Parts: sequence; structure tokens; C-alpha cells
Amino acid sequence: MRNILLLALCAVVQTASAGGIYSWTDESGNLVFGDSPPDSVVAKPVDPPKLTVLENFSTRYNTSAGVVNTRGTSNNVPKPATTDYYKSLNLIAPKPEQVIRANDGDVSVALAFSPKLRAGDNIVIKLDGVEKYRGSQRVANLSNLSRGTHQLDVSIVDRTNTVLMSSGASFSVLRASALQKTPFNPYSTESNQ
Repeated sequence: MRNILLLALCAVVQTASAGGIYSWTDESGNLVFGDSPPDSVVAKPVDPPKLTVLENFSTRYNTSAGVVNTRGTSNNVPKPATTDYYKSLNLIAPKPEQVIRANDGDVSVALAFSPKLRAGDNIVIKLDGVEKYRGSQRVANLSNLSRGTHQLDVSIVDRTNTVLMSSGASFSVLRASALQKTPFNPYSTESNQ
């Protein structure tokens, strides 16, 4: 494990020296990586892997869930007279019309927006018209939701609480019934009544 971490560190922290990265075995038999091997050992050059950079990662996930942006209108919502800064706001989870089995009633909301949130702007998450979260995180957890269908509305607001962009979707929560005598077991061949 230590050797893997050392290799990863060497791959990330590439020095400006023309010597490159080498591997060799020390006196104790350990595999060592470095940019200046001792003269007394036979060192092999190591070609570190290329770093992967995911460009436009937040715009990879698109939904058809009524996105309203400042460039136009969607779902007959008038265009806000605000800025043109945000290009997209997408609900990654839950998906529109998704049915979620959550016996504890906990559901995570995940968002993708582009570009990054400006200082002073916030994400607002409303569940069934009631504000449940306000902050700058892309993921928020909703706790102890009742069974049934819920309406989720997310928006980016500025310091004056003006909506700059919004999106929404409905989803359903399935929970075990308190009326069942035994917990539901989908693998059981007997009736759970």
C-alpha cells in the first residue's frame, strides 16, 4: 500500500528535473521510487500514468425536468430579469418520477450546475413547497420523508433572494407499513400478511 501511495505521489508531483522517475530495490528488499537513485543500484525508469482531467463534468448529466434558465423560458415560467451567469442546473438525483424505497425516509438530493456557484449565491431546495436546505453544497439529505409522491424544487438564488435558475421534479417514496405484522421480505414464498 505504501508503495502505491508513493507511486501516486510521484505521478502527481512531477519535478522539473530531466532525470524523470525511477524505481529500484533498496538493501532491505523494498521497492523504492524516486528521481535520484543511488549510484550503487540498478534503477529502471518509470513512465507515470497521465493525469485524467474531467472537463465539463457537471454538464454530463441532463434531465428533462423543467429547467428554467436566464436565456429563455421553460414550462411557461417567465424569464427572470437577472444575470446570464449560470448556464445549467440539473437534478441528478432523484430523477423525475423516480420511485425510491427508503424505509427510514431518507433521500439524497444531488445537483449539477455550471459554472460554479458565485460568492453570495445559494442553492435552495424546497420539498412540497417548504424550504429544506439553503447553502452551497451540491448534495443535501432530506430526512424522514413520508411515503407518497413529493414535489422537489431546486433553485439558485442571489443575495437578494432573486431566483437566477430553477429546476424541479416529482418523485415517490416507498416505506414499510406499520400495519404489517412482519417486515416485507421479497424473497419469501409465504404471504407476509
